[in-house]
Amino acid sequence: MRKKIIIFVILGSLLISSTTVFTTSAEKISNNIVSEDYNDEEDNSLLTTNNPTTFRIVFEPPWPSYDTYEYKKKELLSDCWSESTTIDGYSGTTNLHAWAGPGAGLAYISKRLIHRMSFFPPKNAEYSFRYKFHQKGVLKLESMQTILGASAARGGVDFFYYLYDGENYLIEKTITPKEHYSIGGVGNGEYPYSITKSYGDSVRLEKGKGYTVGAKGKPWITVDGFVAAAGFADHFAEEAYLDELIIEWPNSPPDMPELVRPSNGAAGVSRSPTLEWTCDDPDGKYETLKYDIYFGTSSSPPLKSSGVSNTFYMPGSLEGETTYYWKVVAKDSTGEETSSQIWKFSTEKESLSKDGNVRIDIPEGFSALKEILINDSIKELFNYLSKNIQN
Repeated sequence: MRKKIIIFVILGSLLISSTTVFTTSAEKISNNIVSEDYNDEEDNSLLTTNNPTTFRIVFEPPWPSYDTYEYKKKELLSDCWSESTTIDGYSGTTNLHAWAGPGAGLAYISKRLIHRMSFFPPKNAEYSFRYKFHQKGVLKLESMQTILGASAARGGVDFFYYLYDGENYLIEKTITPKEHYSIGGVGNGEYPYSITKSYGDSVRLEKGKGYTVGAKGKPWITVDGFVAAAGFADHFAEEAYLDELIIEWPNSPPDMPELVRPSNGAAGVSRSPTLEWTCDDPDGKYETLKYDIYFGTSSSPPLKSSGVSNTFYMPGSLEGETTYYWKVVAKDSTGEETSSQIWKFSTEKESLSKDGNVRIDIPEGFSALKEILINDSIKELFNYLSKNIQN
């Protein structure tokens, strides 16, 4: 009888000691548990301001390409599964479930949604990539503690972004902005969340080379069971996606506009000409140029029209036998501008007098034709000319 009592006392002491040690460990871990709901506002600390020397383009969903895939890991007495309504790779929900124990076990499950697009740098430069993620959902954790041990449950969301050049990852980072723990019953509960965060990096890229820009949101849960203690976790991810991608690089002013026609110094130009030019921008197709047209009879022509989006301009009806000067100033979206050279041309002789009469130079043999009023019939004019030409 004495031996049995001693055995029970020793066994009880071991169990109490083990429980005390675990409780101390659980208390330490519980200090890291964020038990309250959290709603993070957008973090713009990594985004540049609207610097006039920086060119910025913003991409938003729907994204050109996406993939979803699921990863599971199950050991011993455990199970995990998911339910997903994601349809177009952007909208939809994902519900993750996992349990382990009693009798020990491990279960882990994650669901990843990857968005990606191709990017072709317009020039050799340092490019900044800013990824704005959004994650919304509810995480539910439940763990247990017994005299034999404890189970644990954990869950969170990872954000992952990368830049791939076809051979190497120039940018590759995974960030876990929030996660929750539940160990031995400490931290059990539901944790609704709504996270909007921006992350980014800079890297030098080469003009004309293709790059793949990608990002993904990954909700996940994991459960560890232990002997007589079971653990459970559910993660309802209502939203998990890349909300915005911003690419920035040093802006370059437009190239010098090249004037095309009328050619410089041209004579006998129509009194209703069309001015034409060409212009490119080092920032490529991502830039939109506007043009200011300077036009007049002064060698330093005044501003005639601003904000022209075409590469041609019609100044209207001009005076005959007059010299006109013109130039084009190209402006980009950041306000950078570049001026063309100043060209000139001379218009043809006037065919219409100020009193409304048509003036025609009469060749020899047509001295009878002196003047035809603009109000006369055009048909009569042609009849007259035809008759005299035939004669």
